[in-house]
Amino acid sequence: MFDAHLTERGGDGCRTGEALVRELEEEIKELRSALTANAPVDQAIGVILAVAQTTAADAWDDLREMSMRTGVRLGALAEQVVEWGRTGLLSDDIRAELERRLTVRSTEHRARRQPTRGIPPR
Repeated sequence: MFDAHLTERGGDGCRTGEALVRELEEEIKELRSALTANAPVDQAIGVILAVAQTTAADAWDDLREMSMRTGVRLGALAEQVVEWGRTGLLSDDIRAELERRLTVRSTEHRARRQPTRGIPPR
């Protein structure tokens, strides 16, 4: 396939072309795996974003916080949130935590929008 004499010079010396190809194939495999693993989390962020009318960053924070507070692994929680978006079904503990997070987020959002009274900040 590749000429055995083909080499790449890098910080760690010379590598054959075949070694470089193996390395790149492994990197591609890892990247594909990461894309597949992150899909439910990205989808769950989208569900929270749509329901809460918030930012992607806030939805990510909400998802992480919910995972920590419920003790449910982030990926598993994300899958449940995506399923909830599709079917409306969600376990009671996750539903309660989601409602709590969205209430907190809504309160924070309203507080930022209310005008200050008295002396305006500099």
